[in-house]
Amino acid sequence: MVSDIPNTLRESDPGQIWLKEYPIQYGGCRFNARMTIIRLSDGRLMIHSPSPIDAVTKTEIEALGPVAFIIAQGNFHYLNVISAQDVFPDAQTHICPGVEKKDPKTKPPEAIPI
Repeated sequence: MVSDIPNTLRESDPGQIWLKEYPIQYGGCRFNARMTIIRLSDGRLMIHSPSPIDAVTKTEIEALGPVAFIIAQGNFHYLNVISAQDVFPDAQTHICPGVEKKDPKTKPPEAIPI
């Protein structure tokens, strides 16, 4: 069930992983989604499934370190990619092929080295 969710990051693994839940409506359904921020071994950050990036969220993320990657693996995970790209323009964006066709304003994806 969708509830009132605090507009703040929650530390999941101290110094390494932060979560932010946010309400979403997709396909006629309302539910909660979750953004995950992971500190990489070099101190940079990876944002997975970005939430809307408002001023509060931007300030909290910037206090953690520089954002290097924005990851959106598909389905509804791409819905806030543009918001994250606008706030963190130097971050590399990695999305599933075809997601950029769902929203043409999304910057083209970059290849993920495997």
